[in-house]
Amino acid sequence: MPELPEVEAARHIIATHALHRKVDYVQVEEQRVLQVTKEKLWSNITNHAFEAADRHGKYILTRLDNNKWLVLHFGMTGNVVYYDDPEKQPEHSRVIFHFRDGSRLAFVSQRLFGEMSIANDKQDFIESKQLGPDALSLSYKTFQAQLAGRRGIVKTALMDQSLLAGIGNVYSDEILFQSRLHPRSLVHSLSENHCRTLYDCLNFVLKTATESCISDEPLPHDFLTPHRSQGESCPACRGEVEKVEISGRNAYCCPNCQERIS
Repeated sequence: MPELPEVEAARHIIATHALHRKVDYVQVEEQRVLQVTKEKLWSNITNHAFEAADRHGKYILTRLDNNKWLVLHFGMTGNVVYYDDPEKQPEHSRVIFHFRDGSRLAFVSQRLFGEMSIANDKQDFIESKQLGPDALSLSYKTFQAQLAGRRGIVKTALMDQSLLAGIGNVYSDEILFQSRLHPRSLVHSLSENHCRTLYDCLNFVLKTATESCISDEPLPHDFLTPHRSQGESCPACRGEVEKVEISGRNAYCCPNCQERIS
């Protein structure tokens, strides 16, 4: 599932290529991704331009010149693709925005779990989804406040979108690996030093992964993610990576490197 780094890379595509271009028409190939009627999508976007591309957690919110917001969520798979050759329309394009200059922006959703909607106000939309602060935009003080009083395990807390918006299964594993904390560590047992390390590693991992997604370069060799499989070699100690089930999800960690705080 696309997480914050992948979604930020998609936002970067919109911000770099698709702003300030009038939309001539909207081609809807698959209405199942629409959370609004096709008619409402057309009326809010046709003959208007994207003016700004923002992101909150796993959502892209693109402001139109009529002050409406186009909201994109990729679900299990998905991306946006900008192109100017009609012959290069990407596979699994579900909605295509045709700009007046002939270029196009495709919303790609292979498994049809992506969603597209129109919002009147960005902040109202964020609150309606009960999203916590964006994981890459919060201060350490806010991070501490979001975790205060939690009595669950740390991996679950990192993935709770109402606490921190944007982190999913893969990057929570990476953040915990870089922090040298076992995913089953208890939040309320973390020391001040643990919390500070967790916050610093959260920022390091998300920024590094975002740069990797934008540049299409591999993650650093000392990241867990390229080795995220049962029995793989840990990039730090060369021990075996272990798979553990947490809240019905598979998590990966190195039991030699990551301390369980209980």
